[in-house]
Amino acid sequence: MGSLIPAWTEADRSQFMNQPLAFRHGLLDTGLFTDEALARLLETHPDHLTDVNINDIHDDGTCRIRTGTRGGLSGDRLLERVREGRLWMNLRYADIRDCDGYNLVDRFFGELAGHNPGLRPFGVYPNLLISAPQARVPYHADTPGVVLIHLVGRKRIWIYPNSGKFLRDEAMERVALRETTEDLPYDPAWDAEAACFDLEPGQAVVWPYNAPHRVDNQGTFNVSLSCEFMTWEARLRHGAYYTNGTLRRRFGLSPKPLAETGPVGQAARWALSTVFKKLKVNRAAEARFETEFNVAQGTPV
Repeated sequence: MGSLIPAWTEADRSQFMNQPLAFRHGLLDTGLFTDEALARLLETHPDHLTDVNINDIHDDGTCRIRTGTRGGLSGDRLLERVREGRLWMNLRYADIRDCDGYNLVDRFFGELAGHNPGLRPFGVYPNLLISAPQARVPYHADTPGVVLIHLVGRKRIWIYPNSGKFLRDEAMERVALRETTEDLPYDPAWDAEAACFDLEPGQAVVWPYNAPHRVDNQGTFNVSLSCEFMTWEARLRHGAYYTNGTLRRRFGLSPKPLAETGPVGQAARWALSTVFKKLKVNRAAEARFETEFNVAQGTPV
């Protein structure tokens, strides 16, 4: 098997994690993402790590997630159901290994770190996304870093700057405090200032920490690996948002915006966030979704 990242330039290294970057990958050469392989993976992946959802995205960009169960369907039947409409499945912590038993995502990130010496992830969390032709992902931001490795179909992704009007501190603070999901307020006019990529199989894209993004499938069945990775920079940013949100909500203060807080200030806020968590200053519950449908009984519209 050849390299999983066959080409990397000085320009790629300069852009990496500083601005949105698309590049080629070699995961398709492994033969691990055929329909037969996907069906086997669907049948062996634990149910408690398998999300079955439909996103109802409204004209104002807000989203309602409907959650379902697989209903004991075989892998082949599940793939048929996904192809029918707007259903998407997320296989969290997907363990994808080559014929020699080597973890494919570990190998990919080993090469990525080799190309970018400053990248030192201490946790990588692969999520295999299997989604319908009309599936859409609303405007949102992730706490960790993300590499989206596209494998099957066509999808369009818009990636926005991670500051200013695109990422208000108060909105990201609510995400850090688990007062809401990762969805953020969105204005369609912002698309003119976004980086837009039409992804084909064999392409991957990565963006700066917390950069908001949204995704539309382009009328085709889609498969992608969304690989979240945690670094100290991502952890410090998350801790700073957590602390600023606590100071704003619990103590009535107006903390300095994250964009004006350097690495030392973020580290101090991260340390304070660990104190707040130990003292249980915030007691917001994680968002929970009630099961609304069973895929075995049909795919909802």
